[in-house]
Amino acid sequence: MFGYIKPRTAELKVWEHECFRAYYCGLCHALRRRHGQLSTLFLSYDCTFLALLLAAVYEEEEGFEKCRCPARSGCGLRGVCGRQRVRDRGALAFAADVNVILSYYKCADNWADERKLHGLLGKWALAGAMRRLRRRRGAFCEEIAGHMETLRVLEEKQSACPDEACAPFAALMETVGREFSDSDEKAVAPLRWLLYNLGRWVYLLDAWDDRERDRKSGAFNSFLRPNTTREDAEFLIYLSLNEACNALDLLDLRRNEGILRNVLDLGCRDVTGGKLKVER
Repeated sequence: MFGYIKPRTAELKVWEHECFRAYYCGLCHALRRRHGQLSTLFLSYDCTFLALLLAAVYEEEEGFEKCRCPARSGCGLRGVCGRQRVRDRGALAFAADVNVILSYYKCADNWADERKLHGLLGKWALAGAMRRLRRRRGAFCEEIAGHMETLRVLEEKQSACPDEACAPFAALMETVGREFSDSDEKAVAPLRWLLYNLGRWVYLLDAWDDRERDRKSGAFNSFLRPNTTREDAEFLIYLSLNEACNALDLLDLRRNEGILRNVLDLGCRDVTGGKLKVER
């Protein structure tokens, strides 16, 4: 995964930091329970944010329980580490499935494009989980695969501008927002718009981050097109992030609004400034 969508922890209140960590541990538990121990190697901040967002929009309550974590030292014989985790209900379970799907395609892309060994190993590690997901969420997995194929074709042509290149991944993230809820179109539209623009932001920021490596390897990168400037990249990346922030204002959030705003307004801007080497 990309790992770009994370909070500015120094600005979180103590209880907000504990809550974010509880979702992170809850996602880890959901991955292990639904997809096996190997899947926890791909645990991401991105899907922790997704779980927080979906739970804040759609779920009436969130339950906490003591975390039993085999990965943490000092847990004792029974594996109780003292942290709290959120019980893996609908939002966490769905985020765990999305975590596996996106990680699988990221690994497959790394292997296909650059023959990275860790991409092949990651694809192999998640193969069983993907087979189960295709049985459980067949239509959803097929739609995600369609967006990834569209992206692959665009990248093979090596002529897409940044706006065109980011569209398939943005549409993929919009599909994620639509899949979780059966609400009417008007109710779910702000969530879909938020995830669409967050997908644009992630793709564009990752492309900017990889441009020098892609220049050396010959891999496609829309920011390597002639006459594409750093100012163009900055405009598109910040435009996408601003639209995601604006969409959050339109959502009726049941809880954790401060955490979600911290991630989008502060954490994502910190990451953007760091990658673009600009001050914000």
